[in-house]
Amino acid sequence: MKLLVIAAYLSSSLAAPLSSYLLSHDPSTASPAESIALSELTEYFKQITDQEPVVLPPAAAAGKLQIAVGYSAAIFQSEIGPDTFTDFGLDGFVAQTTKDGSIVLSGSNDEASKGTLYSTLHFLNEIGVEWYASDEVSTPPPETAIPGFNVAIPKLPLEYVFERSELCIANVVTRERIQLILLGLICTLCIHSRLVPLPSTLARRCIANERTPVLAH
Repeated sequence: MKLLVIAAYLSSSLAAPLSSYLLSHDPSTASPAESIALSELTEYFKQITDQEPVVLPPAAAAGKLQIAVGYSAAIFQSEIGPDTFTDFGLDGFVAQTTKDGSIVLSGSNDEASKGTLYSTLHFLNEIGVEWYASDEVSTPPPETAIPGFNVAIPKLPLEYVFERSELCIANVVTRERIQLILLGLICTLCIHSRLVPLPSTLARRCIANERTPVLAH
């Protein structure tokens, strides 16, 4: 399946800082990747805004400005439904801003899907979070307005990017594993859509199966 990337930005009138959002998530149906995604988003929410995010189940979050994390929270949005994820692979994801300004970060409802995690990492990178090393991360100012998203990638091509990344990071700590997953995603997007700059030295070394967990620019 060909890579489908659609990117669009809403008018600035809908833009709001991260602190304006609550998080919508259903832990009772969350897959392991969705749980990790929520944990990552929560951590960076706190780093950026210096406050703890409000996390509500989808029903309680209805009608509120929110970031819906995971499939169950996603399909609670009127503009998202099961058909949105038709033919999605385990690595496919959406990052979409709804008409009311809420944001959906999700993959398919397959228990093995990593889509929600990829979507969340994509979101964090787009709002200005940058990973330089496992202990060196840059975050955007708290007043930064969140852009609109309309990204749909049913299936990431070049699966070997991730297969080789897993070989590269087999013995690396969790934070660096997440960093390398993101870099594999960036590498794939770069090769196929040229939406982002060329991947870092770390991504190139990782693709070559070298164990180099320190990001070099």
